[in-house]
Amino acid sequence: MFSPVLFRFSKPNYCLIFLFFLSSFHHLPCALSQGEGGLCDTLFQCGNITAGFPFWGEARPEPCGHPSLGLRCHPSLKSTYLIISGLMYRVLQVNSTASTLKLVRQDFLGEFCNSTFSGETLTPELFELLPDYKSLFVNYLCNPAFHNPTNFTCPKTGVAFVRENDDYRKNCVSSFNITVPASYALEEKALSIAHLGSVLKEGFDVKLKIDERLCQECKSSGRKCGYKAATPVCCNTTSTSEIKCTPMITSRSSGLSKKAKIGIGLACGFGFVGATLLVVGVFCFLNRRRKKQAAQYTSKGLSSTTTTPYSSKNTLSTTTISGSNHSLATSMSNLANGGDYCGVQVFSYEELE
Repeated sequence: MFSPVLFRFSKPNYCLIFLFFLSSFHHLPCALSQGEGGLCDTLFQCGNITAGFPFWGEARPEPCGHPSLGLRCHPSLKSTYLIISGLMYRVLQVNSTASTLKLVRQDFLGEFCNSTFSGETLTPELFELLPDYKSLFVNYLCNPAFHNPTNFTCPKTGVAFVRENDDYRKNCVSSFNITVPASYALEEKALSIAHLGSVLKEGFDVKLKIDERLCQECKSSGRKCGYKAATPVCCNTTSTSEIKCTPMITSRSSGLSKKAKIGIGLACGFGFVGATLLVVGVFCFLNRRRKKQAAQYTSKGLSSTTTTPYSSKNTLSTTTISGSNHSLATSMSNLANGGDYCGVQVFSYEELE
């Protein structure tokens, strides 16, 4: 039979397990090795493009930058490329001070009709289109009977036209968006596809949403900037053992003073410690209560095997019933021999005969 006592001592100590689980998050291990930590000081260089954090590529290992910001270099052309949402862009300029990039779609560098008719989708977590640019919509595979001043024809896509909104899809099979300067105006009479192609080849500027000042603060303390998955981390590379990395403060707090940051850090630290102690206390209380209930259950089970209830009462009842039967038998014998019962004369069998 399964014993509650054995069960009680075979259960693991939940408090110790929980404390061990919390201690494992004291440091966030980084994918940087000791050698890669030194290589993060190396900048990406290709042609006239030089880039550091949060980019990676070529001589800079992947853990040195954001996973989606890997740069590629074409050695013979000395051109830098970046893939965003499955589309290849050529990087025309990197401004580390302003955290901006000038990009142009690689397929737009040729003839527009030979480009990939698919929309531009910038990762919203990483890029923000500057207000100097706007989006237009190219509708293609359209009904030839539908007349529009911006109509043009490509050999592979048939009739197409460009509009500032996407309200004409009912007349076309599909559409996609392109990015042009805000000053670009659609011709009212006819669209010059050559002019549109030249505008697209100039590219557009985007704002990088990763604040490079966080990395500068990390470097000022003698540490290295890197990434763990999509989280920016600041890594200590002075130790000979495995590099220890901690998440950087988000850019929302970059405008706060140093004292405010220290106050926020202390408040968060005390809050975390208090929450940890509360959770550990609840776990310990529940564990102690479970053990106490198991002990009570065991003591009740043992005491029930040493007692025999109702034994004295059963003896008493048997004695009483036996006495009653004996008295009744004596009375019946007297009645058979005649006599007086309750003042009434009773005749025997002989006298009645």
